[in-house]
Amino acid sequence: MTFGAITGGLMIGVPALLSFLPALAQAGELAVYMFGIYYAIRRYQRGFLEKINFLQAMKVGMLTVLFTSIIVAFYSYIMVTMDPSNLDAYTSLFETSLKSMNLPSEQASSMVDQLKQLMSPAFFALIMWLSNCFLGSILACICSILKITLK
Repeated sequence: MTFGAITGGLMIGVPALLSFLPALAQAGELAVYMFGIYYAIRRYQRGFLEKINFLQAMKVGMLTVLFTSIIVAFYSYIMVTMDPSNLDAYTSLFETSLKSMNLPSEQASSMVDQLKQLMSPAFFALIMWLSNCFLGSILACICSILKITLK
């Protein structure tokens, strides 16, 4: 739980510090996420087990992901509640990504309209939680494999 909280805090802080370079901020966030999961697995192994198997490493990684995702979703909810223009930025980002997919304009505009109807701080936090859980589970799997192979 502690490593999930620390990782969540760093995932919020690192991109904020690197906000002047968006690509570097995203890479920094991903690196912090992966390092936090790997470090939690490593600390668990050193504290409790001499040898850790994949399932145990995956459990620790997923627990870290769960707490990290909750903290990031809570932070997102607070930020969107304090400044609703963050929702507009997310919607415009979604619209830009739809245009790059070369969808028919009617279909793209209807998808954006549906997103605007659903978009609220709670829905945004749910999206952030789900996306962080998905990404985190992939990273937890990678970190578990790394921990098993790099003994």
